[in-house]
Amino acid sequence: MLRCIILSVLCLSLGALGLQAQPWVSKLQDRSVKFYDVQRAFQQHWGNRPYRRGYGWKQYKRWDNFWESRVYPHGMRPPENFVWNQHLQFQQDYPATRMTKNAQPQWSPLGPVRWTTAAHNPGQGRVNTVVEDPNDSNILYVGTPAGGCWKSTDAGVTWQVLTDQLQSLGVSAIAIDYTNSDIIYLGTGDDDGGDTYSIGLI
Repeated sequence: MLRCIILSVLCLSLGALGLQAQPWVSKLQDRSVKFYDVQRAFQQHWGNRPYRRGYGWKQYKRWDNFWESRVYPHGMRPPENFVWNQHLQFQQDYPATRMTKNAQPQWSPLGPVRWTTAAHNPGQGRVNTVVEDPNDSNILYVGTPAGGCWKSTDAGVTWQVLTDQLQSLGVSAIAIDYTNSDIIYLGTGDDDGGDTYSIGLI
């Protein structure tokens, strides 16, 4: 039994080392490398081989799909804080459009409201994190992949969004100050499916 465990750990370790050794992996997070150069490096390395689980193919394809429509024509990726800075600039240029805290938009559902599928229910969102206020168990916060941070003051019966004044925001971590529950830290970005990229800690 012990031999099987050691062998499994060794195989996983070697697999991880092999993935890191692939020439395109280090280029994924290096924004000084052009998108098309990363594409070329992956294609040269992978060639015509079929998909193999655990070798980074799926992770690369997600990255490729996300960036292909976002890069500049010359292939450079925007800086990490580009979207956030554009959001701040928009607020500065058009202050009248900023949503006030007490604004209550009136939305009406247009449907469809019923559907039948064999696999999943469309319209249902994924939640990355759920945190309870350390000073009030009725107050809950959830972080979503691309829908921001939501708060409930009635133990989850009703919810209100806290981040509609921000651009599309993923939240994967929430921390609440134990001495002052009004101070909340959000770790941004989607840590699972890559729906949104991080803009750091807010």
